[in-house]
Amino acid sequence: MILKSAPAFVRVPALAIAILAAALPALADVPDDFISVPLGFLEGEKNAAWEAIDAERWSDALSHLEAPAKAGLRRSQFLYGLAIAFAGSPVEDQDTATEALAWMLLSEEGGRMRWSSQVRKLRNQATDSTVAKAEQRLADLKKDYGLKSLNMRCTLEAEGGSQIRYSSCYHRRVTMQGDVLLPKRLFEIVETQDGSLLVPKR
Repeated sequence: MILKSAPAFVRVPALAIAILAAALPALADVPDDFISVPLGFLEGEKNAAWEAIDAERWSDALSHLEAPAKAGLRRSQFLYGLAIAFAGSPVEDQDTATEALAWMLLSEEGGRMRWSSQVRKLRNQATDSTVAKAEQRLADLKKDYGLKSLNMRCTLEAEGGSQIRYSSCYHRRVTMQGDVLLPKRLFEIVETQDGSLLVPKR
């Protein structure tokens, strides 16, 4: 499933990952086994990935999308799968088609998303063997980057008076400032000349 041209999906404004301090149990202190990451950083990486995708710089897109995808941003997970389909699998023992489809399937874990029709189309185009391997890989991805692992919750929301309801997912573990808390077993902060960088460990 190495794609030759980008799927014609319609872009919509980025999904709001609503962090409402009044509704969520915000934490005053960061637990020892977590790191605090500004949501704006994750959204910024996703926006940088859009620019790379527009320019068909798929390796750059892959690099920008890794952190937000592994931090649970659902659209980023779909785009990460898309970038893998063009740039190739970043995991040595996984073929491109399997890894790309697995990430796309993970992006739908919370329910129907705006890009779900594209995922179904790509899944239908894949071979039975690829689908089976992607589902096995999906089970592994959920252990680290799924909703339960990252303590996320999804709600169904109707958009613009439409009867179609889409899932909107958000982190439940946040700070008083609205930063997302991510487990240290999966991420680390690396200081560079240009500032701090969130780096997935796996």
